[in-house]
Amino acid sequence: MTPDSTDLAGSVEALESELETDPSPRAFAPLAEAYRLLGRLDDAIRTARQGASACPDHAGILIVLARALADSGDRIEALAGYTRGLELDPENLEAQIGAARCYLEADQLVRALVYGETAQLIDAEPREELLLL
Repeated sequence: MTPDSTDLAGSVEALESELETDPSPRAFAPLAEAYRLLGRLDDAIRTARQGASACPDHAGILIVLARALADSGDRIEALAGYTRGLELDPENLEAQIGAARCYLEADQLVRALVYGETAQLIDAEPREELLLL
């Protein structure tokens, strides 16, 4: 394990403990994201799905779920998650970029550009993710 992943693994333990103690819907997103960053995609997807089930109108958990699904190769489900997240939070930059990537990977260039351009309007700073579109 690298130092960063060691720190993240320690964070996972703390987040797991927190979720056991207080299983509020908002506690799921940080744990699912930590799992995703460690490459524990099955755990990330399971945890994010639990959070989304507990709090279906929380854009953050839907977007974490979408990222984990995209990382696992499930572009269709990831796009559904990004889309639902954008219905709840239309200016969510991560969801705009994620949706653009899903469309780009599906060779739907016009749709990818629409999401990429929207992301650029939200965040005027040049971003590597957007430059690749």
